[in-house]
Amino acid sequence: MSTAQTIVAAALWVVVLGLLALVLLLYRHVDRAYSSSGFGKSMGLMPGVEVPPLEIMTNSGPSVLRLPGEEEGRYILSFVNAECAGCVALLETLGRERAFKGTAIAILVQPVPVGHGTPEAPPNVQMHGSASPVDVRRHFGITFVPLVYVMRGTKVLAAGGGATEAEVKELLVTAKQNEAEVMASAADSIEVSTRNMASSDA
Repeated sequence: MSTAQTIVAAALWVVVLGLLALVLLLYRHVDRAYSSSGFGKSMGLMPGVEVPPLEIMTNSGPSVLRLPGEEEGRYILSFVNAECAGCVALLETLGRERAFKGTAIAILVQPVPVGHGTPEAPPNVQMHGSASPVDVRRHFGITFVPLVYVMRGTKVLAAGGGATEAEVKELLVTAKQNEAEVMASAADSIEVSTRNMASSDA
């Protein structure tokens, strides 16, 4: 191979490696933007799903959190982290009565890192730390935070990842639209279970 051919081959390799580096850089940039936007991520549990018991940390150790009953109406159950700007924004939103006037519960999914304070919750928001971050992520379908559930008893009415007042209100509207169907389905399930039990006793 002549000197000129060697130079040309080397130049082509430099161009190819440069293009590969550019493609990798673009891929990482798009992936980061895609991940931070929440697109493609699971929005948690589906409407109608009954959530499992939720263990929180108390001064005396792990304890199962009492969730509001069906008779207490709709409430918000949110999952947040200490290092999440959107989570802080969500807590501020829930603290404004014009956004939501009912019961609001915030669960810290991860322990607070050293050097970081616990996010300050408004007086109307109950803040608790999760007793088992791994289990709570798996059982509640948490793939990102903040994750917000609108609940009635132990039933999911709607789920989303919003933090602004407009997003929370939109989620509440969706929950209201789903509520009749979800609660009717729950009542039907109870009726079927009761009939099955009666049949087995007979």
